[in-house]
Amino acid sequence: MIKLRKYLKGSGKTVVLILFLLILQAWCELELPTYTSKIVTTGDPDPESHGSSDARADQLCDCAPAVHHPGRRSVQQSV
Repeated sequence: MIKLRKYLKGSGKTVVLILFLLILQAWCELELPTYTSKIVTTGDPDPESHGSSDARADQLCDCAPAVHHPGRRSVQQSV
């Protein structure tokens, strides 16, 4: 440990900055599920401005291309 400290003596500020950024990254990754949960719980505050969600889903299904896989039904057939 003493050898490592002697080796990094000139770059102490950089090491502290790296440690701070690593801690910040870990904190952000741990907070992300909370933010996502709040978005899902709150939902769209003004759904009428975009039309009903059923209408939007119908529009998406109408313009989506059929996906064909050998031995499977296409997406449009299964709906």
